[in-house]
Amino acid sequence: MNNTIYLKFCLFKFQFLFLIVKFDLCIYRFRNLNKMCLKIRDVISGWLPPDADEQLALGFRVVSNAYKTRVSGLESEIRSLKSALSEKSDHLNALQNKYNGLEEQLVQVNQRGNQLFEENKNLLNTVKKLQKDLDRLENLKKVVLSSFQDEMKDFDGGTNRYYSDDMPSALPPNPVADLNTNDGADGFLKGLNFTGASRPSQGNPPNTVDGRQFFKNAKTLLSPEDFSNFLSTIKKFNAQIMTREETLSHARQVFGDHSKAFEEFKQLLNPRT
Repeated sequence: MNNTIYLKFCLFKFQFLFLIVKFDLCIYRFRNLNKMCLKIRDVISGWLPPDADEQLALGFRVVSNAYKTRVSGLESEIRSLKSALSEKSDHLNALQNKYNGLEEQLVQVNQRGNQLFEENKNLLNTVKKLQKDLDRLENLKKVVLSSFQDEMKDFDGGTNRYYSDDMPSALPPNPVADLNTNDGADGFLKGLNFTGASRPSQGNPPNTVDGRQFFKNAKTLLSPEDFSNFLSTIKKFNAQIMTREETLSHARQVFGDHSKAFEEFKQLLNPRT
């Protein structure tokens, strides 16, 4: 117990001595600072003019010089900032122009892409329509070729005579004999296919005229001479000697009152749209 009290007393004494030393040190520093201030005052007093007005004028000059120096430094800094701002503005304008150009190119590319997409879509639709037309014409070829070959097998010699008399001299001899061959049938088919027959639109039914039955009916309705004349007209049409309109006009004259047969031939020659 006594030792504890003694230790506390010693600690308190030590702290008190430390405060005394610190206080003495502060007094010493204050005295030195006071001496320094006195020396500075003496130096300034020796430097300043003795007259109060002159001292005031000198103070104004010091303040004015300090202000001018500060203003000059700020103006120089402003000029530097303006120059940097101008460079940044030029760079920004260049980037803006580049952005506008790229944006315009992007719009053009998008428009071109949409145009190509529409063209591709139209081409696909055209290909589908042409494929349907090709299938229809292939079926028509088979029907007409088969019918034409069957009819030519039943043709007699009298028909050859009438047909030879009606054919112009510019055509090859024995045209009916040529028509009896596969080449003649193919020629008739090409006459139906190569010209501008209207293509069937989507959703319309195909041509329902049976080529085989048409030739059978035509042979029954027409005389041998008229039927030979009809075949001669087809031959000229195949050779592109006669136009489609001329062929239809001659066929109308050949069929005469048989308007139904003429309409069937017109459908074979001009498939419905």
